[in-house]
Amino acid sequence: VANDLSNDSLAATQKVIKQNIPHLRVETCYANFLDKDSPLLNYKGANVILTGCTVSNITAYDGNMPVNELVSYLKTIGQILGDDGNLVITQDTNQDKASLIAAYHGPFQSFFTDMLYRLKAYLGIDTFDPSALELEPIWDAQCHLLAITCMNKQDQTIQVQGRTIHLPKGRRLYIANCYKYPAKDFLHMAR
Repeated sequence: VANDLSNDSLAATQKVIKQNIPHLRVETCYANFLDKDSPLLNYKGANVILTGCTVSNITAYDGNMPVNELVSYLKTIGQILGDDGNLVITQDTNQDKASLIAAYHGPFQSFFTDMLYRLKAYLGIDTFDPSALELEPIWDAQCHLLAITCMNKQDQTIQVQGRTIHLPKGRRLYIANCYKYPAKDFLHMAR
């Protein structure tokens, strides 16, 4: 069972497994693994695959690695799977600042801008210019964190759902945390 909150990621995972292990039956489950009524509870004793983003984006950045939260998360996964289940986790262990920033800055910028345009249309925000937000990933080697941030390149006043939000030029916005634990640290937390 491959689990993720991204149907695209699930489809890609299923395709790779089928290409490399054609005799293995692979099911996908679009769900939050930790929901108390998660459909994954129907797969006790199964082999479950979690992609790295599932465990990489835990908690808000406070200058410390969220070790306790990750360990708690992994224990909950173990309880859901039971004694007969197996868990496979993909985790990006890259610690090279230049390649990480290049990976998230280049292709991710188009994805991010497209997402903002969709949000603008969905919320009916006429006063917002998504192209004024430029991704600026920040690498914190001590915490093994690539913080996905964006910089507002122009003054904007946004009207949304009866609220006025002023984004001054130069305002940094935090979007997501992508923890890139070294393999030895991640294995230690998973035990």
